[in-house]
Amino acid sequence: MLREASGIASLDIDEESALHAGRLPGLHSDPFDRMLVAQALVEGLILVTADEELAQYGVPVLLV
Repeated sequence: MLREASGIASLDIDEESALHAGRLPGLHSDPFDRMLVAQALVEGLILVTADEELAQYGVPVLLV
């Protein structure tokens, strides 16, 4: 869903991303962060985060 005022779209958790998250190595203890990583990898997105550790997964990261 695109929020017109902000230009931000939400991304549903789909089966492919959930399965991918389950296969990620345990480099990070937060399962929600691993789901964000999986979604970024599956969808070809850049993950915007302040958590430098997430780059260990090989996902493109924009550190803020």
